[in-house]
Amino acid sequence: MVKYAGPDDVTGVAGTGQPAGQRFSVRRMARLLQVSKSGYYAYVKRRAATVLTDRQQRHADLETKIATVHRESHGTYGSPRITGELRDQGERSPHCRSNYATR
Repeated sequence: MVKYAGPDDVTGVAGTGQPAGQRFSVRRMARLLQVSKSGYYAYVKRRAATVLTDRQQRHADLETKIATVHRESHGTYGSPRITGELRDQGERSPHCRSNYATR
């Protein structure tokens, strides 16, 4: 299963965690860097929004499995064989998904 960053993994993003030593205020740093505070917070919010929905997670996992089967076949398997291989492994995969991912 592919691992994606969740809200708990944001501590290292753009000063959202507690750094060792002195902590600077966002207001002061924004002024020194000549950026807006709202722009900084919008950036942090965008970076924290890396949590995938269940559908997106399944799609990413399926693409990883398709790429693995394709790579293990040394690029010789097309979408019908990849679909069959995934079904043999117990994975439900539509034929069009394999076709799209091997391009």
